[in-house]
Amino acid sequence: MVIENDYKKEVKAKILQSATTMFFQNGIRKVKMDDIAAHLKISKRTLYEIYQNKEDLLYEVVVLNDKRGLEKLEEFDKPGVNVINITMHFF
Repeated sequence: MVIENDYKKEVKAKILQSATTMFFQNGIRKVKMDDIAAHLKISKRTLYEIYQNKEDLLYEVVVLNDKRGLEKLEEFDKPGVNVINITMHFF
């Protein structure tokens, strides 16, 4: 069972990464679950075993990117930080 869970974690991470990129590049409405599965060369069944629907996947993409954004913003609070360099990497 551990192997299956590790595999699912790996596939889930790849789905999140690809979906994030595809949503930002093509727009949320244009990207279908079929497109994500095809891009990753996984079956739609595998995709739907991890995410029940596009809304669930989109929610996790938003949460993940929100966390990343907060982590980047926290860089501003560190002493001696060059705000210009951080701003350049942030946008």
